[in-house]
Amino acid sequence: KFVILEGFTFDTDLTGGTAILLDSVRDSTFKDISIKGLWGNSADAQNRGIDFNNFGNFNTGAVCVRNKFQNVRISGFTYGVYSDAEIDSNRFQGGSITDCHTGFGLGIDTADGPHNNIIDDVYFEDIKRYAIHITTGYGNTVTNCVMSNVGNDGGGVNSPLYPQIYFEGGGNGAFGNKSDRETVLGVTSSVVPFVGILSGAASNTSLNNYQASIVQSLTPTEIFRLPVDTNSSGYKINYLYKSTTLSISRRGTITVIVDPTLGEVNWTDEYDFAGALSKDDSLYFTAEFIDANSDSTDDTIGFYYTNSENDVEATLTYTYSTISS
Repeated sequence: KFVILEGFTFDTDLTGGTAILLDSVRDSTFKDISIKGLWGNSADAQNRGIDFNNFGNFNTGAVCVRNKFQNVRISGFTYGVYSDAEIDSNRFQGGSITDCHTGFGLGIDTADGPHNNIIDDVYFEDIKRYAIHITTGYGNTVTNCVMSNVGNDGGGVNSPLYPQIYFEGGGNGAFGNKSDRETVLGVTSSVVPFVGILSGAASNTSLNNYQASIVQSLTPTEIFRLPVDTNSSGYKINYLYKSTTLSISRRGTITVIVDPTLGEVNWTDEYDFAGALSKDDSLYFTAEFIDANSDSTDDTIGFYYTNSENDVEATLTYTYSTISS
């Protein structure tokens, strides 16, 4: 309790075992620490950079709680951070996890998982499976993280296999995280399935604004893509349509419900319009499942538009949020 560890490198040659084991540690700070392992792409569940362990449970007070991890850099482990215990109100701020099988594995093989923990502004790179995997627990939040080559089993962003953040239980959230998949797999020319950034019972809000060009098109033209979760999911897409050649603009929200089991994609588009009223419905959006890699399985959601307006050149700026079950 009330321990401060700061400014050192823990360089191990561990291919198994744990570098730092925290037994019911409370109210302590870990700052500017580098933890290095040598897992060698051979997964061993006992190989962990940081392992949270409790001598009791939350009711007894013998749990890891209210610890702060600031600019902690972890590389070369099966699990960068692991817990099969009931941990509460710990905060990871900054730092990185690289060259690991899984970044955070929390609530693993336990009925009582993590509660109210925050993972903020952590950089993930070359993570074979998940940047963050929480199997049980609630109230955990992932914000402002960056994920590069995560969930591809080493194959690169054009070989996605797993979601980058996976919440198995409900009550957790992800906000403002950035993934390399959005700019690579969200384009209409991709022949790779858009495997989701987030999966499970969770909500997520995109970090960036995205833009696409709109011209006259009397037949449906694909404009962008979003991922398909294995469960039912919903999207809310906020957009601004602004013409550079005509005095028209439109701001709206497309709400989408996706049910892969039923094979259904349904949507509504509500908007406000500025310009000649006769032109307010010239732009029309649709959404449908597509088979990006032509393997006879729908794996991505494609968004399309038609635009009956002559001589129009316009930009569509949009952001999106998602919720899944």
